[in-house]
Amino acid sequence: SAYATEGDTVLLYNNITLAEDVTVDKAVTIDGQGYTVSKDAAVTTGITVTAFYSTTPPAIQNVTLDGFGLTTGAGLDQLTLTDVIINNGTDAAVTVNTGKVFITSGEYTGTLTDNDGSLEISGGTFSRDPSHFLAEGYEAYQAANRYWEVQAFAPES
Repeated sequence: SAYATEGDTVLLYNNITLAEDVTVDKAVTIDGQGYTVSKDAAVTTGITVTAFYSTTPPAIQNVTLDGFGLTTGAGLDQLTLTDVIINNGTDAAVTVNTGKVFITSGEYTGTLTDNDGSLEISGGTFSRDPSHFLAEGYEAYQAANRYWEVQAFAPES
């Protein structure tokens, strides 16, 4: 996204393999269009989002991150993850160091960590209990496959 400017949408047109760690420092929407981003052995962090925005917050959508998680860094104000799949085993799927991250849907294998930012979940499937991070009006339940599902709270009638 070296040539992208705030508010642009960056589209993936193929599966890609990261050869080095990537920092997203512009408030863009990354639309994976269903493709997968994996990493070489030299990649230690994967993708760090540090974008500060003035009008349009950054977003990542419709992509699979395979073998690494997503981290926020200094400068990030807000990030939304929609239809993202993160396969990171027992390591961190999402680490929020700064800013606010909204997860609206997707599948997240790995831990969820909120250091100095905040994480708000209103949908998705998780390998670990996400109850601590739920948005108001949402609940998590453990499905038969042992994964946790998040849905809007449905009061009993």
